[in-house]
Amino acid sequence: MKKKIGICTLSEACNIGALLQAFAMQEKLKEMGYEPEFLKLEHCVFYKDHEISDEFIDMRKHLNICKHYYNPSVDQYDAIIVGSDELWNLDSDSYAHIDEFFGYNLSAPKIIAYAPGANTTNGKAFQDYYHGKLDLSHFTHLSARDTNALDIIKTIAKVDAPIVLDPTFLLDSYDQYLSYTPKDNYIFVYGWFFTDQEKKIIQKIAKTKNLKLYFAGYEHHGDWCDQFIGVDIFHFISYIKNAKYVITSNTFHGNIFSMLFNKQFVTMTHGNFKSQEILNRAGLAMRDCTNDKEILEKLDLKIDYTNTNQWILNEKNKSIAYLKNAIEN
Repeated sequence: MKKKIGICTLSEACNIGALLQAFAMQEKLKEMGYEPEFLKLEHCVFYKDHEISDEFIDMRKHLNICKHYYNPSVDQYDAIIVGSDELWNLDSDSYAHIDEFFGYNLSAPKIIAYAPGANTTNGKAFQDYYHGKLDLSHFTHLSARDTNALDIIKTIAKVDAPIVLDPTFLLDSYDQYLSYTPKDNYIFVYGWFFTDQEKKIIQKIAKTKNLKLYFAGYEHHGDWCDQFIGVDIFHFISYIKNAKYVITSNTFHGNIFSMLFNKQFVTMTHGNFKSQEILNRAGLAMRDCTNDKEILEKLDLKIDYTNTNQWILNEKNKSIAYLKNAIEN
């Protein structure tokens, strides 16, 4: 009989990256021989519901989300995984920071923290936010997605823990999920904020190279591009896979999928901690454009993915080993 694994994450968020990491975790667990199900939590409230579109709601059909609200005294799982995504980022105002994200009110033999991200929240900020009244003692296994999440673990739990990869790294291939092959030659643009000058330069690059600008995300962020492609996660990865170039701004998963598909890409992190850290770990910090004049220069600077691909493989194997050990032991 397959072990049933509950997943506690932002599976109903209106965010492409949140849905992709949830989907990837689901598919990896199925591949490993488990039966995954996302917990539906009554107090998991999202504060940007004005941005909800029918497409976001439609994409949830690809996730096995429990139909009823989670009841720890009734619902039985062999293990519950808390993560990934920014569950420990207390600076985010887009969702409610509920106790379940820290292992509370969950019932299973194994409560596993898999790659919760903290972004700008460190251990001291965590202690201050909860006045020292919340701990991580309910977890049987701890891991982090970034160094600030690791700092929370070291500060609160007084133990070391591995940094593991975001679930989107764990699948061997996305080929079976590619749903569309665009006919145009284009630059794929994805992000939440571009300065006016960055927009002008990107438009100039597209015109010079005779390429269209395709944009994904929230439509009003990309009204300066040629075409908006919506928020379908399978279209999203299809458009990245087939792009001539990728340009992202302040987006973690845009960088990840550019790496996974070995694309020529640049990014404007605008100082975003999680984006800068994943680029540094992958050996691609030079792809971050610190000023708009670097965009064209770095976009044409060919990327040698040899070391990055080896890093991804090594870290993926470690992350999967941690996940399997946490569930089985």
